[in-house]
Amino acid sequence: MTMTKEEILEKSRNESKGGDYFEGEVIRWASQYSMISGWVFCLLITLLDLIRGKPYNPAAFIVCFGMSFVMFLLKSIKLKKKHEIVTAVLYGVLVVLNICVYIIKGFAA
Repeated sequence: MTMTKEEILEKSRNESKGGDYFEGEVIRWASQYSMISGWVFCLLITLLDLIRGKPYNPAAFIVCFGMSFVMFLLKSIKLKKKHEIVTAVLYGVLVVLNICVYIIKGFAA
């Protein structure tokens, strides 16, 4: 059976509705490395501050823990895996604790 040009185009459009698989993999890979680099930068900033004698500043970790919290929360909603839910809760607790430290240090200053 021979397909017409229009049938081939229609079939191709239907196959591409879910998005390009390769593009999705590239986005996943880029997201993973951006998360890792964000953590490395937060640790580097914190270490440099501690070396210079500055006290712990939770602001960078609020951002990192917050990004990880949202990532694991969304994964747990989609995948419904217990370890994803537990990890999301732990990151959420760390966000709240660091926000409390940030607020307390702000009032103490």
